[in-house]
Amino acid sequence: MSTTVGIYAISVSFLGRAANKVRQDRDRKLKELSNALEEKSKSLKSGAPLDALEADIKKYKDQQSQLEVKLSTLSVRGAAILPLTFFSIALLFDSIALLLYIGLIPYTLALAAADVYAYASGILVILGAAFLVRTLYAIDKAATGPQSLVEFRISFENGSNTERFPHSQQQTPIVVIHQWGGEMAENVSVQMYFSDDFQLQPYPAQPQAPQPQPQPQLQVGQALALPQFTPYVLGKQHAIAYKMMNYPGRTTVYSGATELNEDMVLILQLGLTTPAKPGTYKVPVFIWEKKIGKSVYELIFEIS
Repeated sequence: MSTTVGIYAISVSFLGRAANKVRQDRDRKLKELSNALEEKSKSLKSGAPLDALEADIKKYKDQQSQLEVKLSTLSVRGAAILPLTFFSIALLFDSIALLLYIGLIPYTLALAAADVYAYASGILVILGAAFLVRTLYAIDKAATGPQSLVEFRISFENGSNTERFPHSQQQTPIVVIHQWGGEMAENVSVQMYFSDDFQLQPYPAQPQAPQPQPQPQLQVGQALALPQFTPYVLGKQHAIAYKMMNYPGRTTVYSGATELNEDMVLILQLGLTTPAKPGTYKVPVFIWEKKIGKSVYELIFEIS
């Protein structure tokens, strides 16, 4: 019982961060995914893009349920009240069993009753210890896990990671990389690996910059002229048998940003010719970030 208070004192230091992440993410992200699902439902009653979006929502709800369990484990109820309750009742049952055994409580079946109370006490001690161990695991995960709230989501313009395209045609799909975490992402690097079934075109060349000219002062309400899409470059992974080359020989789209704040996006308009053969084509997407390292996603092209 004495260790319970100490364990709760440790869990409190991690409770605020865990609670902050759960509350930050839950409502905003579910609203965004639900809105995307509603928009897609207006134009499409069924199909792979809609199914992928529904799966995305289900996956996120499962993640939030896990975070809620973690939050409950670190709370005063999970870390202190429940273990203390079980240990206290176990101590009471032990005391009753002892009094029955030495005969201070008169009862015709004293020995049998003492055994029942002793067994019940043992079960309660096990339950209390289970809650303490669960809290210790949650503390260890919170202490040694990633501290960053950076998180990415990748999709087509329709809000899903799946989109349908006609075969053998030149297309300009828009890929949205959304940084919807709770803090700034730094040194973001994006790589997309396309098979040889796709023919990629380079990012449109920019016109030669004119000589600097005096610029008029911006008026109130006047917007700065910013590029509409994020630039990218094309390359190929080396076709060598080395573990770092995940997709050797594939055409690779490289893009990124030095900083990407909360709720900011990278919007890439890719130029490509779709495969000649109808089918489902998965394009792996790797995103590196300074604090969280590499995260893996995929885009799915449904070629009809």
